[in-house]
Amino acid sequence: MIYLLIIFFLSLFSFLELFGIQPIEKLFVIFITFLLLFFFSALRYETGPDYGSYKIYFEELDISFLGFLEPIYIVLLVFYRDYLSASYQFFLATIAFISISLKFNFFYKTSKLIFLTLILYFCSTFINHDFGQVRQGIATSFILLAFYYQLKGEKWLYFLLVAIAVGFHYSAIVALLSLVIIRPNISLKAMVLVMIATLFIGLLMQPQFVAPIFNLILPSAISQKVMDYFTNEFGERLGLSFGRILRLIPVIIGHRYLLNTQRNKKIWQPILNLYFSGVVMFFILSFNSVFAARISSYFISLDMIIVPSAIY
Repeated sequence: MIYLLIIFFLSLFSFLELFGIQPIEKLFVIFITFLLLFFFSALRYETGPDYGSYKIYFEELDISFLGFLEPIYIVLLVFYRDYLSASYQFFLATIAFISISLKFNFFYKTSKLIFLTLILYFCSTFINHDFGQVRQGIATSFILLAFYYQLKGEKWLYFLLVAIAVGFHYSAIVALLSLVIIRPNISLKAMVLVMIATLFIGLLMQPQFVAPIFNLILPSAISQKVMDYFTNEFGERLGLSFGRILRLIPVIIGHRYLLNTQRNKKIWQPILNLYFSGVVMFFILSFNSVFAARISSYFISLDMIIVPSAIY
């Protein structure tokens, strides 16, 4: 019931935003929404797909975990548990605060219809990451801000934020691909053709084809994490579905409505490139649903600002 109430609340203000809302009122509602989602995530108990495993990490962390968990997450965990003598619930609340506040900051800076963005966030990234896979959730927050500062030309801040993100989840290293992805002006036709091609390539792809490549190019710790995803019992092959085809929509409407002036093109072409690359990764790696989602989510999450801004 609470899920429906939150969606109704955000939908109401998303509608009002279309007809104009005072800046101070808008900020107030955004703040209330932040508090609502923060407490929703921070106060959950025995809820969420990874709640139990993260609780075990917190209570039983020792040297055997060092090769499995990322360094910044370990340092933060040890600091809260051993130096502050904090509870797991308080630690979870801290992670939720950092992760959600950074995302709200990114949304406020980039989205033209922030309440619609928050609806998309609540229905996807919040439920999957900030309510479950908290390490990747906080890593995604840092990566989204890294993309923002990269587009602003502040490369030192971009590299710093990516480094912090990798310290929370090794998969965030894939964000460095943005250094080459944001540059070209890729046409809509080229994007659609590549996405359709990779959709069918992914249906034929086998993990044994790509495993040696990851072993060759990645550090051993990260390579081992990749192999763990390949053998994950929940990592089923994704078939052809309507949901996957819907991934093309942000690219199509983004090209149609966000690249209509030279100024807009300078801002939105790199963002569309990043989203497009995420979809390509997701399609190619669809032989394992867990791995595909982990790697592509940093880029695909940009649909939360592309779709509302295109509608605007």
